[in-house]
Order: sequence, then C-alpha cells, then structure tokens
Amino acid sequence: MPRPEDIIGLASVVLIFGIPIIAILTGHQRKMAELMRQPVQGAFNPETQALREEIRELKQLVYQQSIAIDNLARPLPKEAEIQSRIG
Repeated sequence: MPRPEDIIGLASVVLIFGIPIIAILTGHQRKMAELMRQPVQGAFNPETQALREEIRELKQLVYQQSIAIDNLARPLPKEAEIQSRIG
C-alpha cells in the first residue's frame, strides 16, 4: 500500500511538469487551428497578381531578346550564295 507522502510527492511532480506541457500543447494546437482557418495568403492578393504579371512580361522580353541575339549570332549569307539560290 503506497504511503500518502509518496502519492502527494508524485502528484506534485506531475502537476509541476504537466501543467506547462499541457499549456504548450494547447497553445500550439490553437495556433495551428488558426492557421488552418485562414485563407491562403497571396492567392487573391492584387499585389501578388500584379507581380506575377510583371514577371511574366519580363520573361517574355527575355525570350524575345534571346531569340534576337541568336539571330544576330548567325552569319549572314554571302551574296554569291544568295545569287545561287535565286537562280
């Protein structure tokens, strides 16, 4: 049969360490529930959409410039080659 002093000691240790652990766990659970309830940030944000459109335009410009540079790097056909192709 356990002595009352042992039960009191065990209960005090459980309370001392159990209460902060439970508080931490419930706080974490509350924060996670709030995060899950919030809509996805940036999905309908007009600033984000504007930035995405600007990046899309910049990509198109880079692609166009890359094609233009590739065309400049090709050697121009010589006049004799052009004449031979024409006839």
